[in-house]
This record gives sequence, C-alpha cells and structure tokens, in this order.
Amino acid sequence: MSTEIAIPLPAAILEAVTNKNRKARKKSLYTTEEITVIGKYKKEFREKTTTDDRNEILRNHILVDIFNYWFSKGIVTAEIAADVLSDRIKV
Repeated sequence: MSTEIAIPLPAAILEAVTNKNRKARKKSLYTTEEITVIGKYKKEFREKTTTDDRNEILRNHILVDIFNYWFSKGIVTAEIAADVLSDRIKV
C-alpha cells in the first residue's frame, strides 16, 4: 500500500527550512528584536572564562546596545519618576 505525498520530499524539506519563522521562547523576557541586539555578543561572551571579563562585556557592550534600542523604540525614557527612583534606591 503506497501513499502519495502532495509535495515531493526534497521540496517539502526545502520549504520547511526556508519558511521557518523564529518564534520567541515561552516565558521569554525579551522580544526577537531584543534577542537579535543582544545576540551579537553571544560568541564573545561565551569565549570569556572569568566573571570579570564577562561583566566587562555585559556593562560595556550588551547593556549599552539594549538600552540604546529601548530608547530608540520609546520603551525606556530618560526621565524617571521620583517615586520609582526612591523605590529602587531602597532596595
């Protein structure tokens, strides 16, 4: 008993690979655009072996780029409310 496939197998595989949409992981803290911004430093971050080196990349590259992205999209503004600031200082 044979079954016919509407699309030949190599064409189906090619279609599956080329039309792949990247979806964010469930419960992800970041959107796909934010992951793209952060992902530029993934290899460099993983190559560093000490905590100090990783913190340097985090502070000098990753956080700078992600905050610049947030400022450009209007997610974060330069002004912080006094009550929010006081709550953060108390912690």
